[in-house]
Amino acid sequence: MGKRSYLKVGGIIKAGPVLFNAIAIKRIGTASEVEVIGTADGQPFGYMIQPGQRVEPLPGYALRIDRITENGRIEFEAFAPFEHIHVQTKQKQARTAGVQ
Repeated sequence: MGKRSYLKVGGIIKAGPVLFNAIAIKRIGTASEVEVIGTADGQPFGYMIQPGQRVEPLPGYALRIDRITENGRIEFEAFAPFEHIHVQTKQKQARTAGVQ
């Protein structure tokens, strides 16, 4: 069974030994795909994932992109055997004070 949720660019999904990080949305005409980097058991990986496509960097640990909306929302389902799936929707931005 998987977990359905959404991300924005910079968001992460962590499940056991696998970490997915959505770093960009690429659009070519009406087609779009998500650039995902991460690690699986300490080994780096990178994927370009189109809606409807599923990637599985380790057996049982998978990510399927369901939809990419016009406003940059990445809807997905993540799968992990017997593991909690943690989602951080978007990267937390550091606040900086303005210098005058």
